[in-house]
Amino acid sequence: MMEDDHEIYAVALLTRGEARLLGPAFARMWRVDQAPCFDGLLAAIDDADRELWRKKDEAEMRLVVSPLAQRR
Repeated sequence: MMEDDHEIYAVALLTRGEARLLGPAFARMWRVDQAPCFDGLLAAIDDADRELWRKKDEAEMRLVVSPLAQRR
């Protein structure tokens, strides 16, 4: 598939200082409070992050509990 210069490849949340470091080449950005559509995106990111950590915690618990159960 050919690359399209107009295709969106990434979305980032940056502080003002980080955005300044990108310089003038970074042409478009919107403050989160000026783009209410980001509320849903941020909620989805938070939900996915919580689910990821929940799965990691469950896997870690299986590693700890399984050897203990075998000792009985």
